[in-house]
Amino acid sequence: MDSTRFLQLAPPPRPVPIPLICRTLLGIGGRMGSLFLGFGMVFVLVFGPRPAEELQLALSGATARGTVSTASPTNTSVNDVTVWRYDFTFRAADGQQYAAHSYSTGQSFGAGDRVLIEYATARPESARIESTRLSAAPYWAMALMLGFPIFGAVLVVGGAIRGVRQASLLQYGNLTTGRVLSTQSETVAIEGVPVLRHDYEFLASDGQTYYGSARTLYSGLIGDEPQEPILYDAANPSRSMLIDSLPLGYNLEVDGYGQWATHEGWRSIAWCAFAAVGLAVLAGYVAVNLAVLL
Repeated sequence: MDSTRFLQLAPPPRPVPIPLICRTLLGIGGRMGSLFLGFGMVFVLVFGPRPAEELQLALSGATARGTVSTASPTNTSVNDVTVWRYDFTFRAADGQQYAAHSYSTGQSFGAGDRVLIEYATARPESARIESTRLSAAPYWAMALMLGFPIFGAVLVVGGAIRGVRQASLLQYGNLTTGRVLSTQSETVAIEGVPVLRHDYEFLASDGQTYYGSARTLYSGLIGDEPQEPILYDAANPSRSMLIDSLPLGYNLEVDGYGQWATHEGWRSIAWCAFAAVGLAVLAGYVAVNLAVLL
């Protein structure tokens, strides 16, 4: 590939197409993270783990006698054993009567049974029958369900932070060329493809030589030309990137007007929207649980 393919690039600031921004913001890791985040939150919302209320019960729980109103099987099972839901009422220490529900794997109680209720003293509506749980899913499943969206959010946010810097360089960066000094395989791999670290150097407009590094999946796009195209921040040349390190999987091009030409379309925007909705739902879920504790 000819390293002069960006010679017609317009000077900064230059517009960056929204689909290209979206693809840059997520990258490969961010797309994978959005799947963990989005589908993880679906399970969280369906099974409704209530970690804040569980914590309240563990830290400031009280007990009272109560009565099971109804006992009914759910559509959930654990190891082929049906999960049961129990609706119950009880009178707390404040003299008021409360209604709540809890779950167990397999039937343990029936309607009309007198049971021991555990409830949070600061929030009596957070209550369960002794030896049952607040969520239909067992505790190990709750931890797993919460772990998936949290892990996904870390990947999405990490990708977005890196993507914002790259998108900023696409818009405001100065163009130069540089030399790849070394390429090393990292211990991390994505879908069996190793992550490569490329260390490079370039000469900035101030006459000084600067160094940078980029991590990418192997694509064959870096190292295929003697001088690699680089964008750098004129005010801070230590902020730079190899253009071919963008998570695109193809060579970014410039059109006849010196503007970025990309193959990205509505799918990249859809991925960004999917990730944004997932983050918003997770943030709302966290806010609700924090409100319970506060």
